[in-house]
Amino acid sequence: MIEDRALLDYMRGLAVSLDPIERFRLAVGEPDEWQKVLLRTDHRLNVGEHGRPDDRMVLALCGRQSGKSTTCGCLAYDDFAKGKTVILTAPSLRQSTELFRRILEFKNSDPCCPPIVRQTQTELEAHPEFTGRGFEQQLGDRRCTVVFQESIQLYSYTDLADHVARRLSKIPNWTLAIDASGLGGPFSSTLDLAGIEHFAVTMTAGASLSRKGRDVTVAKTLLLENLAVGLETHALTIAHDLPGKQDLLNEVASFELASTSAGNLVLQGGGKGHHADRAVALALAYLSVTHLDLGMMPVQQKLVGWR
Repeated sequence: MIEDRALLDYMRGLAVSLDPIERFRLAVGEPDEWQKVLLRTDHRLNVGEHGRPDDRMVLALCGRQSGKSTTCGCLAYDDFAKGKTVILTAPSLRQSTELFRRILEFKNSDPCCPPIVRQTQTELEAHPEFTGRGFEQQLGDRRCTVVFQESIQLYSYTDLADHVARRLSKIPNWTLAIDASGLGGPFSSTLDLAGIEHFAVTMTAGASLSRKGRDVTVAKTLLLENLAVGLETHALTIAHDLPGKQDLLNEVASFELASTSAGNLVLQGGGKGHHADRAVALALAYLSVTHLDLGMMPVQQKLVGWR
């Protein structure tokens, strides 16, 4: 007997798409009887005397720790996966965030999760827009948001590599790009020895970008112009509550043309004695999104409007 894993994943994804109870079983386990009733309750069937929807609300009277949030999270994700807009409301941010985490559990277990184009601690965005030609999907513009930044002082390459490894272990899907110019070269070698995959980006003069495997050479002007375009078009945004947001924006704004002793024009940032490291790190991260990691993830469905 030959087991076709792709076919099994497809059939499993089809089952959970058609039945919220199967979605619940896959992510959590066997639901209680009252959960099965709630998962299959359709508020649109609440019809009044004139044949119109009488009440679009469903009331569930349940005890504490009985699985209310998990059940609601399953229903919310089921609607989200079908392209609907889902809004989570609760008396406090803590409660709505807890419900959002339940939704993420169903997303992470979904074999046919729609392509996620934006995810933060409070928002999830996908574009499951079908073109009408089978399962072909039309995706929206790809957008990025900066939700975390960190500045550390570690003088040992091995300590820095260990710190990076610990950070990456907390992220399900990641792409790492580092500045391999100058002293960054030995650090790239340290990451190689640690088995941490990364793009080693060397910044040069000129106006070109070349790539050989994971070794990338890019003109600094091109790197920063790509960052500027992303910020100007809002394809790249910075979360409003990001700690140190203004410092990061100040570094981005500090870049200016300067003339070297050889008469060449170069971009410099951060002011005298500074190098605008956070702004450069942001530019490298955005370059990995726009130019480096395209096509690295396997895609089994035909997508339209995604480059």
